Amino acid sequence: MEIGIDALPLMGRGGISRHLIDLLPALLDQGGGHRFHLFARVFRRARRRRYLAATRAFHHPAALAWHAVFVPDRLLEFAWSRHDIVLPGTRRCLKGMDVLLDTTGLVPAGSPRPVVSIVHDLVPLRFPQWYHDHALVRRRLEKQIRRSSLIIAVSESTSRDLQHILKVPAENIRVVHHGIDARFRRESPERIEAVLRTRDLSRPYFLYVGGSGPIKNLDTLLEGFRRFRQSSKDGSALLLGGDLRWAPDLPRDLERLGLGGDVRSEGFIGDEELVALYSGATAVVVPSRHESFGFPALEAMACGTPVVATRVGALPELLGDDALYFDPDRPNELAEILSQISTDEKLGLDLGRRGVARASTFTWARAARETLDVLAEASREASPRRRRDGEEEPGEH
Repeated sequence: MEIGIDALPLMGRGGISRHLIDLLPALLDQGGGHRFHLFARVFRRARRRRYLAATRAFHHPAALAWHAVFVPDRLLEFAWSRHDIVLPGTRRCLKGMDVLLDTTGLVPAGSPRPVVSIVHDLVPLRFPQWYHDHALVRRRLEKQIRRSSLIIAVSESTSRDLQHILKVPAENIRVVHHGIDARFRRESPERIEAVLRTRDLSRPYFLYVGGSGPIKNLDTLLEGFRRFRQSSKDGSALLLGGDLRWAPDLPRDLERLGLGGDVRSEGFIGDEELVALYSGATAVVVPSRHESFGFPALEAMACGTPVVATRVGALPELLGDDALYFDPDRPNELAEILSQISTDEKLGLDLGRRGVARASTFTWARAARETLDVLAEASREASPRRRRDGEEEPGEH
């Protein structure tokens, strides 16, 4: 197949970027004579540097072709998301494709080829009180779904949201779980200690990895940790890893809770150090009010670290009985679990062992195979329509 892909996530970081960054090599490894066309929006000068870095990182002459698109994002948003305007060149650019994989929700109006869209979550529609642009997000999702032949949902939880909130027929949805890269594995004690020394940290500690928006529920995390520290004498710290730009009041909150010296904000943590910090943690805590997938939970499991999570969204689906759960509105439950996991060594070892086994079932090879199956299905269903309409198939002359 000739497969077009919106390559914008390859030039960023975070959950959506991590998905394509790890999925693309697995797609290439599948072979099958497929050729992938990566369409990258590079109108902004700053993005061009990231584009050049991505072309060097993802280079495969036989199976990859990069295509720079010099069109402003705002124009694409206006034409495709707010309206149904077919931009000059779109049909010509995509005509040689068998299918287009949408990774960002920006689906071309009037695409001459079938589109398979990946939907990660519907959080702004589930929690509109926290998102001033939820109406715009809904309109964009509705257009994305209307223009897509099939939808890939990253979890059964997201599939249910698509069906219940946007009334997408179940037969139009395929669930494909993400994988967890093999780089997430139990790190050696020497490596753990080296990273801790570099960051001036010591054990024991609990670890949180993620953002700081209201959906991430840092209030319950901090209050639960405060209650744990009141009853515990082991001196555990809490490390916060990730983008905390949405938590400008964090220093004041820590001071108010009396946690100023017990909670450390580590900022964005690269994977090499993150593996060591996962491996050295007493537990990784996921306090979210909703997760459509939850990379940190499974990454921690892959490193043999116990996971303490809320029973919301996709977390029970992914973690099963191999994690400890608490109610997102009950910090006292979190405090009790932190106390339990910090004192029961046998429980921690058992959860760590079971977590490694569970995480091992989430592979990018499996995700790539299932993604290609969905793309092939969309292409097959579209081929008879193209022939009926008198349109030549890709490669025909």
